[in-house]
Amino acid sequence: MSRIKRSLVNFTSHSFLSKLPLLAGFVATPLLLEWLGEETFGSYRVLIQWFSYLALFEIALNGSTLGRISHYVGLKDHNQTAGLLKASIQIGFRFLFLPLSLGLLWVYFVPELIKTTSISNYELRWAAGLLLISLIVSPFTGFRALIDSQQKTYLLSIFNTLRGLLIIGGGLLFAYFGTDLIQLAALEVIVQILITLPIIYLGIKSIPQFFEKKVNANHHKSINSLNSPVLISAVTAHIGLVGDNLIVAWMMGAKAATPFLLTQRLGQMAHGQLLSIGNSTWAALVELRAQKKFDVLRERFLEINELIGGLTVICITPLMIYNQDFMTLWLGPGQYAGSWVNTFIFVNLWISSISSFWGWLIGGIGLQKEWVPYTLAGTTLNIIISLVGCYYLGYLGPLLGTFAEYLFVRCPGQLILVRRNYQISVSQTLLINFKSLFIGTLFGLLIFFFHQQEWATVTTWWQLIAHLSISFIFGIGLFWFLIMSARSKTLWKERILRLF
Repeated sequence: MSRIKRSLVNFTSHSFLSKLPLLAGFVATPLLLEWLGEETFGSYRVLIQWFSYLALFEIALNGSTLGRISHYVGLKDHNQTAGLLKASIQIGFRFLFLPLSLGLLWVYFVPELIKTTSISNYELRWAAGLLLISLIVSPFTGFRALIDSQQKTYLLSIFNTLRGLLIIGGGLLFAYFGTDLIQLAALEVIVQILITLPIIYLGIKSIPQFFEKKVNANHHKSINSLNSPVLISAVTAHIGLVGDNLIVAWMMGAKAATPFLLTQRLGQMAHGQLLSIGNSTWAALVELRAQKKFDVLRERFLEINELIGGLTVICITPLMIYNQDFMTLWLGPGQYAGSWVNTFIFVNLWISSISSFWGWLIGGIGLQKEWVPYTLAGTTLNIIISLVGCYYLGYLGPLLGTFAEYLFVRCPGQLILVRRNYQISVSQTLLINFKSLFIGTLFGLLIFFFHQQEWATVTTWWQLIAHLSISFIFGIGLFWFLIMSARSKTLWKERILRLF
C-alpha cells in the first residue's frame, strides 16, 4: 500500500470511527447531567483530567519510543525495532514506581484540588486511588508507538472508539441505577486494561523477531536519552490541553467548571476529526526524510499545511457562530459560558490543529531535547496569564494564556525546528496559513451577518442542521476555489482518479 493510500485509510477510518463515541457522548451528556448532577459530572471529568497528568509518564515513554523506532520502521529494520521496543517495556516497568508514588500523594491531596460541596473526601480519594490501577499497563505503550510508526493508525482508531463506547455505555448504566465516583473510576480502569491487551498482541504479531531479539545497552541508552525531554514536553503540552479546565475547577469550583467544559464540546468534536489529518500523514513525511527525498517532502508538507489550515478554519467557523444555538438546544442556555469565551475556544482550536501536525514531525524524529526550552518558556507564560486572567476575567483568563503560548512561543519554536530538520520554507508555510486565516475571517463575518438576521433565528435542531449544512457547503467551495493552490487541485484530482 502506498504512503498516500495508507494516509487516506488512516484518516477516513479515524474520521468515521471517532464519530461514534462523539455521537454517543452527545446523547449521553444530558442524561448524565440529570442522573449524576452537575457537581458529580464536573467532578468526575476534572478527576480524569487530573489523573491524566500521571499518565504523562506513559505518554513520555510512548514519545521516546516513537522518536527512536520510526526511523527503523521506515527502513524496515525489524531487528532494531524489536530491540528498542523491548527496551521500552523494560524501562517502563523500571520507572513505574514514579507515577505510582506521585499518584499516592495526589490521592491524599485530591479534595484540595477539586472543590465540591456534596461529594465526600472519602469518595474522591477512593475514586482517585482506583484510577492508579490502570497504570500497570503503561509500560506496554511502546506497542502504540509501533502501530503509529507502521502507519496503521486505523487500528488505534478502532480500539479508541471501542474504549469510548464502553465507558459511555457503562457510565450511563451505572448512572441510571445510581452510582458514585468510585464505580465510575472502576469502570475506567477495567476498560483501559481490556483495550490494551489486543494492542499488545497485534504489536508482537507484526514483529516476528520480538521474542528472539536481545536487548543491549545501546537500546536502553537510546530510549532513555529521550525520556526526560519527552516527559517535559508531554507535561507542558498537557497543561495547554487540559490545564484551562483544571485552573477553572481549582479557582472557581467543580460545578463552575461544567459550563466551561461543555461549551468546548462542539469544537472538540470537530477538532478531533481535523487532528486526524496530521496524525495520519506525519509518518509518511518522516519516512521521506529518512529516505532523503527532500523535494517530495517539501511539496507534501506545504500541501498538508494547506489542507489542515484551510479545512480547519472552514469547518470550525460555522461551529463557532452557531455554538450558542447548539448549547441552548442541547442543554439549555444556562450551560453556555459566553461569547468571548466561545470565540477564543475556537481560535485556539484552529492554531492547535496546525501546531499538532508540526509537533508530530518534531517528535517523530526524536527532537524532544531541542524542543524542551521552547515548551518550558511557553508553559510558564501560559500558567502566569491563566492564573492572573482567571482571577480577574474568570473563564476567559486560561484561554488567553493558551492563546499567548501558541502565538508567542510554541508555533515559532516549532517552525524553527521544522525548518532546520526538514528543509522547509517558513515564509511559504506562514503565507499558506495566513491566507487560510484571512479567507476564514471573511467567511465568518458573512455567516455572522446572516446569523444575526431576525428571519434566520435558530429554534429547532432541523434549523440548526440546515444552517450548518449550507455554511459547510459554501465553505468547502471557498476552500477549493480560494484556498487550495492549482498544484494541489491537480494532485488531488489525480489521486482520486487512481483510487477508482
